Amino acid sequence: MPHPVQNDTERVGIEALRALAHPLRVQLLEQLGVRQCATASMLARDIGESSGATSYHLRQLARHGLIEEDTERGTARERWWRRRSTGLTLVGHDFMDNPETSGAARIVVEEIHRGMARRLGHWLETARSDWSRPWLESSVDSYQNLRLAPEQLGELVGELYAVIDRYRRLAPGEGAAPVEVQLNAFPKPEPSA
Repeated sequence: MPHPVQNDTERVGIEALRALAHPLRVQLLEQLGVRQCATASMLARDIGESSGATSYHLRQLARHGLIEEDTERGTARERWWRRRSTGLTLVGHDFMDNPETSGAARIVVEEIHRGMARRLGHWLETARSDWSRPWLESSVDSYQNLRLAPEQLGELVGELYAVIDRYRRLAPGEGAAPVEVQLNAFPKPEPSA
């Protein structure tokens, strides 16, 4: 059964995967998702790296179609970058089975998961001190256990993507802030008798 792909996204190809297989590039792509648009200097401050390094890696991401320059904001001295207007979907399983791409896929997937864990940990540490009661009451930290067949799990993931896509298209409401939705859905081993 093919992995459901989010609407308005394109699957990452082999060359783009190889270009992305660097922890700093994964972090830059994630930070552009938060900022929407930024310069190399802004991103360097965000992730604690030199602007020269971020500039180089941003150009590599653009060269492989993972991001694009925002020419409406840029000047001769300052380049602005943004994520592509169509999103990207990385189906790690497609690359893990191929010996030529498994190493690059592992680097990318592991860095994505490290970033997710870092951001969740930061939220848990700072939520009560940095965020208002409405934000606390709107957030969730939960998991559910279900018993599903592979096809049912695929349907569930597809429906969840559809809901997220619907909210992505909404105009931000008053007081909007960047929000990260983390969803993990996977089979678990049966408990031993």
